[in-house]
Amino acid sequence: MAKFILPGEQPRGQAFPLLLCFALTLIPALVLGIRCRPFTHEHIGLALAAVIAGGFIHWTSSNLLTGVFRRRQGNYRRSETPVRYWLNTAFIAAGTVMTIGYLIHQSLVVLSARSL
Repeated sequence: MAKFILPGEQPRGQAFPLLLCFALTLIPALVLGIRCRPFTHEHIGLALAAVIAGGFIHWTSSNLLTGVFRRRQGNYRRSETPVRYWLNTAFIAAGTVMTIGYLIHQSLVVLSARSL
């Protein structure tokens, strides 16, 4: 079913391009992985953590900078439904903090494996 969009409802652009968010986390993880004993099982966790953290960073930044939380159930705008917007954004921001924490933990695991 086609959805008609009024001129005032044009979607705004995303906050950061998706590839930029992945590059922020994946390139340092790959450099660290290549410098410190490449091709061990710790590096798989590091790469996976970098990809997941990049996705969460993109999701959180697009919510905060555009002011719209997009879901299948509907879009929550900061100006129209602030409680739903901030609760959902806080939940995603908590996920972002946890994935970045895991990325840092996995980086330290890779660095400590280098000294062995």
